[in-house]
Amino acid sequence: MERTGHRAPESCSFQAKLRYKGLFAGVREPVEKHTLPHLDLGTWDSHLIVQPLDAPPVLKASADASFNLTLGEMADGKMFLHTSETPWRLPSTPLLMTKGLECTESAPIINIPETVSDVELIVNNAMLDAHVIHLHGSRFQVMSSATGVDKSLFASSAPLLRDTVLVPSKGQVTLRVVADNPGMWMLRSMNANAHLRGAATVLNVLPSQQTAVPSEIPTGGPCAPAPALLI
Repeated sequence: MERTGHRAPESCSFQAKLRYKGLFAGVREPVEKHTLPHLDLGTWDSHLIVQPLDAPPVLKASADASFNLTLGEMADGKMFLHTSETPWRLPSTPLLMTKGLECTESAPIINIPETVSDVELIVNNAMLDAHVIHLHGSRFQVMSSATGVDKSLFASSAPLLRDTVLVPSKGQVTLRVVADNPGMWMLRSMNANAHLRGAATVLNVLPSQQTAVPSEIPTGGPCAPAPALLI
């Protein structure tokens, strides 16, 4: 990291130890060649061979709450990533100001109960194309993935902490997240076209612990016209 002056993250540190025999005795032994597996975290095979350096949060035997989301497209071309066919549209008032109770313009919001800490998100991709999705505010563990071709289910024995994951075409991923970071956190498709067409939702986590709105900022009165959704 010489260019930026920042220390490289420990997770990017790779070490190899070489042990030489017979060099000083004038004997050269045959060189042993090792073929390393191809590593691509966009495929499930690579998830199975990677072990996390830091232990992830300990999850419960079963999640406190489970939400089944679908990434899909509507007849009018709008898209959604939610528990129902509800495309994302930008509210006229920031969600943190109203806690999602007013002026939302029916934006898709998943309200996580305050008594819940271990949350399961099952994301089904109804599209023919694979999509990468990203969660703001927290990292999740990728527990399993089901491909859309033969419906094979891959489960990980050492789930990695991530904030981005590939959802296979016509496939499914199961994520587990510890919902302990108060806020309104967006879960969205990283495809710019899909996002602008509505493929996003918001997780409302611990609203009672979210930052209070300063008294000088007005929150009452009629809602402003909502911005149009770009298609």
